[in-house]
Amino acid sequence: VKNQTILNKVVGIQVGNGTFDNLTDPVIIVFNKPSPVKAIPKCVFWELQQNGKENGHVIKDF
Repeated sequence: VKNQTILNKVVGIQVGNGTFDNLTDPVIIVFNKPSPVKAIPKCVFWELQQNGKENGHVIKDF
């Protein structure tokens, strides 16, 4: 998906079932306030039961 803007912050993040300690690089998530645009909001989430398969994401129109 290209040319998409996140309008709200991520509510939660899950990476597999394991624990990640002593990472060599930090995990950085940056949010910038988007410029006002005419937008069609969508809700995007992942079906965690799909075990990371490419088709595990879901996009819903409001």
